[in-house]
Amino acid sequence: MKNLMLTAIAASLLASCSTLTSDEAREFQTSMEKANAATQEHADAFYNALNDDFAFYNGATGGLWPKSEITVTPDWFDEDTTYSEFLSTHESGNVVSAFGKGVSKYGMFEINTRFHALYTKADDGSVNWLRNMAINEHLLAFRWMDLSIKDDDRFSELFQGMARSATTLRFTTAAAYSDSLASEYPDYAPAHFGHFLKAWQDNDETGMIDLVESISGKLDNENHAETEWMMGITADSQEMRTYHWQNALNLSPNSPLITVFYSFNQPNVAVKEAVVRRVLERHPGNAGLCNVMGYILMSQDKMEDAKEYFEFNMTFHDDLANSFDSMGDWYAKNGDSENALEMFQKAADMDPDNFTFDASRVEE
Repeated sequence: MKNLMLTAIAASLLASCSTLTSDEAREFQTSMEKANAATQEHADAFYNALNDDFAFYNGATGGLWPKSEITVTPDWFDEDTTYSEFLSTHESGNVVSAFGKGVSKYGMFEINTRFHALYTKADDGSVNWLRNMAINEHLLAFRWMDLSIKDDDRFSELFQGMARSATTLRFTTAAAYSDSLASEYPDYAPAHFGHFLKAWQDNDETGMIDLVESISGKLDNENHAETEWMMGITADSQEMRTYHWQNALNLSPNSPLITVFYSFNQPNVAVKEAVVRRVLERHPGNAGLCNVMGYILMSQDKMEDAKEYFEFNMTFHDDLANSFDSMGDWYAKNGDSENALEMFQKAADMDPDNFTFDASRVEE
C-alpha cells in the first residue's frame, strides 16, 4: 500500500509539471542563438533564460559557477555566427538532457565545442537552461608544453604568465615572471627564459652569456621537450637553435610558445608558415600565433592577408599593445607613415614597460 501511495504521489507530481520535449529544447536553443548579438539586451535575455539554480561547468578549467556568481556581459557573445546541434537527447518530465556540438565563429576562426546541457520547463510554459557543461575542442589540445613540474598551481600561474608575455613580445613582463620563477623554483632552468628575452632585447651580451651558463648548469631534471627548448636558447648558431627547437616542437607539437620562437629562427618561410598554420588550427585566435602569421605573410608581400591577422588582433586582443605595434609595422611597410606613427604611439602609451615610441621605424 505504501509503495502504491508513493507511486500515485509521484505520478501526480509528474502530471502537475509541464512536460518538455526534445524538439522544444532544440527550438529554445536555436532561438537563443538566432538572437545572438553583442548587446546588453541580448546579454540580459541570456541571463534571464538561466534557471535560478543554474550552474555552468567549464570542462577545461574545472570551474563551477552558479547563476548568483555569473555576470553576463555583451562581450560573452561573438559578433558572427554561433550554432549548435543536438547529437542525443533524453526526456524526463519537464527536463531534457542533451549532448551536442557547437560552433562559434569570430573573425576568420571557428571554435568547436562539445556540450551537455539540461533544459527545464516551468509551469508557465517557459523553457530555461538548468545546467550546462562545455569544453572547447581546441582547449583539449591546449598545452604550452608537457612540463616537468606538475600539480603545482603557483608554478603553473607563473609559467603561463611568462609564456603568454613572451609570445606577445612583452619581454619586460616576461622577465618579471622569470624573477618569481627563478626565486621560487631555483633549480628549474626554463625559469630564465624571460630573463634571456629581456637581455636579448636590451642587447646585453654579457647578460646573455651569464644566462647561458646558468641555464646549462641547471639542465638536470627537465623533461626532453624542456631540455631541447633550453638547448635552443643556449645554442651558438641559428642552425643549431632551429634544430633544437624543431626537436622541442616534435615533442610538444601544440605549443604556441615553442612555435612562435621556432618561427623566428626558421629560415624557410614556407616551412614556418606551414608550422604556424597547423598550430593555429589547434589554438584559433591565439594572439602570438596570429601576430607571427601576419609577419610571415608580410615578408612574402601578401599585404592584405597579413593585414587580416593584425586587424584580428586589434579587434579581439585590444588589451595587448603589441596588436597595435604590429599594425604600425604594417602601415610603415605600406608607406603610411601617419598611421604607423599613430599605432606606435598607441602601443607605447598602452604598455610603456614593454613598448617605446621610435619614429625612426618609419621610413621617410
